[in-house]
Amino acid sequence: MKIVLPAASPQIFAGLRVALSVSLAVMVVAEMLGGGSGIGYFIANAQQSFNIDGSYGGVIVLGCLGWIFDTLFLLFERRLLAWQRGTVGGLLDV
Repeated sequence: MKIVLPAASPQIFAGLRVALSVSLAVMVVAEMLGGGSGIGYFIANAQQSFNIDGSYGGVIVLGCLGWIFDTLFLLFERRLLAWQRGTVGGLLDV
């Protein structure tokens, strides 16, 4: 049985992209529940002390981090999968 890595790589990268966003969410929840530092702890602490500006600030920072991670991963994916049809900037774009 052969595994053709180039043919499977688009699905692998799609799974990695989903895993990146899920891991960020799980990390924040873990910090909220049991951490003593981090963005999740900061948001939970701000909520408990009714610091609305701090809560919104932490959520905005998390959103920006998620966007930055996703954008960097997407650039990396497009660079590695430039041969794939349908990839923006790929060699076979029609």
